[in-house]
Amino acid sequence: MKKIHDVIGTLPARVTAMPEAEYRAIPAISPSTLVKGLRGVTGGEDSDVPLFDPLAVKLAYENQGSAVTDNMRKGTLAHLLLFEPERVNTDVAIWEGATRTGKAWQEFEEINAHKLIVRKADFDEVYEGMSEAHECLKEIFADHMFEQAVTGSWQDVKVKGKPDAYRIGKMAGEQRVYLRDFKTTEVGIDDRATDRVTVDQFYREKMALYRLWHSQATGIDKEAYRVQLVFVQLKPPYGINVKDISNAALDYMEKKMLLLLEQVRKCIPDGFQPVRTNSSIDLMPWEEEVTYV
Repeated sequence: MKKIHDVIGTLPARVTAMPEAEYRAIPAISPSTLVKGLRGVTGGEDSDVPLFDPLAVKLAYENQGSAVTDNMRKGTLAHLLLFEPERVNTDVAIWEGATRTGKAWQEFEEINAHKLIVRKADFDEVYEGMSEAHECLKEIFADHMFEQAVTGSWQDVKVKGKPDAYRIGKMAGEQRVYLRDFKTTEVGIDDRATDRVTVDQFYREKMALYRLWHSQATGIDKEAYRVQLVFVQLKPPYGINVKDISNAALDYMEKKMLLLLEQVRKCIPDGFQPVRTNSSIDLMPWEEEVTYV
């Protein structure tokens, strides 16, 4: 079982191809784990101060309380179809039963415990949606390196990440790094919907650390990075929305995430405690309009 204490140490700063099992075995903090400790802002007079929960990071790292949803499985399948299609035949198991109960399901689940298990209807939906978007995505991700592991250290904490794709090129004679993450969505492809999910799922925070670790590994200045989220809607009406994240937003999110990482580091020798907040509850706006006789 993984222990949070194992992340103390250093890793070489590098970007490299790595099997998924080897990547997962590296004892290091990833952006996806770290964002579990984000809890909005504090209440009361300090309402603009970020609220962090280092204990949630510890639990996430040690795989306590994590659950995989059907939407997460569909997202993983879409990633495989786009970036690693050769793994679909070997690493995906399709369940064709009506329900996921009974002896047949239990046996199927046990046999395919090391694979991505998806329902037949979900597989067909993702496959059709990705087929519709294939040509456009092929153009967006042309000449990119896919699923490269990024490792490094922050102070004496080992860190890692696996952004979906990057490409090093030039623009106006200057070096440019395109760092892109692929996202599937079922809530709509318009700006309002994608902006909402970007905030709710902490995509900016994750990409800020991907940019930081990647920059440290390549030696290329962070300002040369163009960071994008590529949203794809898998249900009709199909659509793609490519969203740039500004350097100003990335700089802000990077500072926030490093403050959280600093708190996690301090807790490792001292112990983790549940987060505590202080706030007050007043009348809600709609309650102020009600008169009780």
